[in-house]
Amino acid sequence: MNDPDYRGPAVLSVDGADFAVTAVLAGHLDPIDGKFHWFGRIRGSNLPNPGRSSAHVTIGPESRPARLEERDPWGNLRVSGVGSPPYGMGELTS
Repeated sequence: MNDPDYRGPAVLSVDGADFAVTAVLAGHLDPIDGKFHWFGRIRGSNLPNPGRSSAHVTIGPESRPARLEERDPWGNLRVSGVGSPPYGMGELTS
């Protein structure tokens, strides 16, 4: 990911627990399905393991469902979602 769309503080919510994290997120409009796909890495302390848990990423007033995909060798989590991203791109991602 060369140029992130968002880099900064966020909250990761998993199964009712909130984690203060730093997020580096980017995204693109997929020409095949016509939906916005966002993705990136989150960093924080005591992050949950990826799996089938329900997750949300919140940045300011924007909260979006997310999928925790994998943990990298440094302990960060890869996160992704489809639809409007939590970093507020407005009308471009509807």
